[in-house]
Amino acid sequence: MNSNARCLLDLDLAITLSPLVSTNLINKHNQLLKKNVDDFSVEDIRFMIGQRTALEILLPRAIELLNENIIAEGDLFEGDLLLSVVSLDEIFWSRNIRWYNQISELINKSLTDVELIPLSKVVLKGVNHFLGLRENGNLVNDQSGSKSIH
Repeated sequence: MNSNARCLLDLDLAITLSPLVSTNLINKHNQLLKKNVDDFSVEDIRFMIGQRTALEILLPRAIELLNENIIAEGDLFEGDLLLSVVSLDEIFWSRNIRWYNQISELINKSLTDVELIPLSKVVLKGVNHFLGLRENGNLVNDQSGSKSIH
């Protein structure tokens, strides 16, 4: 990884622009690959995480944002960043248990906060599924507990 680089294309040499097929989704993805990551908005991070792009670069930024505001929102709804993060698959979380634990801790810390009350059922369902990965034994090398929310 090049620490002086500014866009995802420079930071992660494994990333390439999507083919020349022109759809709104592909165009947005390609534009964000060229954008300075320091200028990424919550929406940009949410979108790219949803596309499973540059997770090793963007997930730490998402964790910082969620630490500041667990219900940070992009263009969709309150908690859409959290939903994108917790919707990553079990294989990813098994390989990145440190990040899983950080996010679980943020969620568990927020369980007593009124901030989680207004979250949509979709976000709450995603959060409960995420926390359940540990309870169901789907994650390896994990020794901490979690709670579910309703």
